[in-house]
Amino acid sequence: MRNLERYLLVLILLIVTIFFARSCGPTLQRLTGYQTGLQVELDSSTVYLLNGQTWTEYDLGSAVNELRFIAHAILAPEKLLPDLAFRYNIRYQLLDDAGEIVADKIYHLVSKAAPYIQDEHSELEYSRFYARNELRPSLDQIFYLRLADYPSARTLRVQAAPSPDDVEFIGLRLAVLELIDPVDAVQTWRRMLREQRDFMLRNHIFPPHSVSTPEISNLLQREWKPIGPAGLAGKDYQVDTLYMAKLEALDLDQDGDVLASPGAYADPEHWASVVIEPENQGPWQLQFYPEANGDNTVRLRWQSALNREIKVWRVQGNEWVGDLGAGLLEIVPSQAMTFEAEFLATAYKPERNYLSSYLVEPGKGLRFQFRMQNGGRRQVLRLDYRVLAAQSGGPLSVDVRLYTADGAQITRRSQQLDFVPDRYTQLSSDPAESLISEVSAHYIQLPAEAAYVIVAASEPLLVSAYSRPEDLPLARNLPQDRKHWFDREQRMPQWFTLYPNNEAALLAEGRVQALIWHFPIEEVDEFIAKDNFQRFDFSPQLITRNSAKDDVIYPRPLLFLDPQTDLPRREAIMSRYCPLSPSGDIFTLAGAYLENIMAPQLAYSGQRDRQAVMLHLDGESQGPRYLSKSGVFSLGAMTLGEHHLSLSGYRDGAEVNGQWWLNAQAKNSACNYAWRDVFPLAQGLRYQIAAAHFNDNLAIQFYSEHRGDVSLRLRVRGEKVAGVANAYTLRDTLYHIKGAALSPAYLLDGSGRKVYGPERLNFNLGDDLAGETVSLELTSSLPGGFIAVAQLIPSERERSKVISNLYQQEQE
Repeated sequence: MRNLERYLLVLILLIVTIFFARSCGPTLQRLTGYQTGLQVELDSSTVYLLNGQTWTEYDLGSAVNELRFIAHAILAPEKLLPDLAFRYNIRYQLLDDAGEIVADKIYHLVSKAAPYIQDEHSELEYSRFYARNELRPSLDQIFYLRLADYPSARTLRVQAAPSPDDVEFIGLRLAVLELIDPVDAVQTWRRMLREQRDFMLRNHIFPPHSVSTPEISNLLQREWKPIGPAGLAGKDYQVDTLYMAKLEALDLDQDGDVLASPGAYADPEHWASVVIEPENQGPWQLQFYPEANGDNTVRLRWQSALNREIKVWRVQGNEWVGDLGAGLLEIVPSQAMTFEAEFLATAYKPERNYLSSYLVEPGKGLRFQFRMQNGGRRQVLRLDYRVLAAQSGGPLSVDVRLYTADGAQITRRSQQLDFVPDRYTQLSSDPAESLISEVSAHYIQLPAEAAYVIVAASEPLLVSAYSRPEDLPLARNLPQDRKHWFDREQRMPQWFTLYPNNEAALLAEGRVQALIWHFPIEEVDEFIAKDNFQRFDFSPQLITRNSAKDDVIYPRPLLFLDPQTDLPRREAIMSRYCPLSPSGDIFTLAGAYLENIMAPQLAYSGQRDRQAVMLHLDGESQGPRYLSKSGVFSLGAMTLGEHHLSLSGYRDGAEVNGQWWLNAQAKNSACNYAWRDVFPLAQGLRYQIAAAHFNDNLAIQFYSEHRGDVSLRLRVRGEKVAGVANAYTLRDTLYHIKGAALSPAYLLDGSGRKVYGPERLNFNLGDDLAGETVSLELTSSLPGGFIAVAQLIPSERERSKVISNLYQQEQE
């Protein structure tokens, strides 16, 4: 009996030892390097392999609170090169008891190779490997999934999602968070072996015997318990063993360590930004890690996602905590540093944006091959160029040649590129030393016989290539897509990446560069914001015309809400209207130029049809005036200065209702309404745009007669140049507009109708247009609506850059 008790005690101790050895991490199995020449200690861990064809499923049950994903990419050895960052994606779905999908998302990850190591007994070896040594794993990335947000989830399934880089498989280790009672945690500690305690206290400065009870509770209360997939290995999921060299046991040269410092890099020449999505608005924490001693001043600039609001903070020290709304946060330090940003509510940390680019050198060009799809569907080729700072001593010449399949040259273009530094782009391999120019681009309408393009340059140059079908409509959701960085995962890509046909050779030659890029703050155009421009308004024709009289469409006057942060310039006061109280109001009349007399306009809306009113101006009565439901009339010539105006009913002297506005008032910041002439959209409008306006931005305003959602389609009809252009014009754009987000506006045409808007569209006409004119056609998914199309010409000699949805801001 006593022997049986001893056997049971030994068995219990063995089970406890194995359980806690597994919970302590990858130290369960330690082997010597039998697959390599390394005489070093190895850790091993079980890893489940994901591919893009099948799902790997995990049963979660109902008590799981949080999941921890430890993932890495698995590539062929020749593709996993030091310092080369690459991207891979994991798709996961959460299902409820009925098998219905409650969440379906893709997590985007970026990694690079683990360090290569060497001891006195071996050659240079990779520090991580699988039993199937033809594949190599990258460094691990960790991310977390809060299941409290999905209370009905009972099953998790994961697979490798399509990614830009050639990832063979993805290795995944999954763990669930278990919370242990503090009393049980202390009892567990007493039963642990000394080696296990030493491992748990590896980051503790005191020996195990001096650890207090609260510290023991903190160590063991949160346990990440590994879990495996459901089903049978080899049938329902793939499994392998990962071996990892214990790098801390080696005498490594720290200068050669390829592991990056925490967070993203920024310095006075390289700025960074963080996107604050709507689901992540709230408390944020930023940690700064300066590279040198001394004061580090960090300028934080936040721009709202929905309007022009901008806030600025100057931070002294190495931490900032504050509440941020949906928008973009720009980070500009006074010295080189890395930083980490975290949304405190969910511990979310934003990912960095990577972009592949290819190096062109003298005598070593790039060749991009393509083929026409769908029986010759027209394609557009876009080539992006970035000049390196080392070559910024003078202009760099780039040469582009387009060929047929048999080598006949179709077109050629040579152009010099200037160096204008881009503060938001870095080389991932050396962000501190890299200085790259802003992107320049070429666009080529590919003829049916085009087969490939060759790019050459007089000095080293970074090149990226993209294409898109010429007739593919581009869909945008407004207002959320107005900021190119807002809700980016939901945006339809405008361009699709092309890869050179000799990418493997370029990789071996070190001519593939990974760029880290950040979204820039959209600077508000000062000329536009201060009304410091002239409008050139275009007049349309109906798309569907029944007779010659339809050639003429008359504009309708309209007032819309247009708050200004600055007082309008003197020349713009005639188009700015201030609210006026009809019961009596004092206003100060100002002149637009140097005149001493003005004729201000009084606008109104919300009246009864044919209502008669009396005007009482500076103590004198005028009238009666018979009003329609809405309109505008002149008060006649008046001297500049202060005046008093009130209105009353013609016969009974009763109070006049409705809304009233007056223009030409001096330095009045309350003049938040602007005048616009708009055209009824009807069944569609066509604008003829002359060649003088090519390569310009058009300002389009749309006003809806509905509070519901509406779609506006913009088509450009006309010829395009056959060669190479510097800017691109979209043929077909579809804007999905949320009517509920639009402010009320007031038609002054006598009808009294209320409309909603404007939704502002900035549309670029590129130099790729040919001929004398092109047609701009606008149609709506719902009847009604009004349109104004204009070109804004700055009053100053220097042309302004109107904010637009240009290609440079879309890195897809």
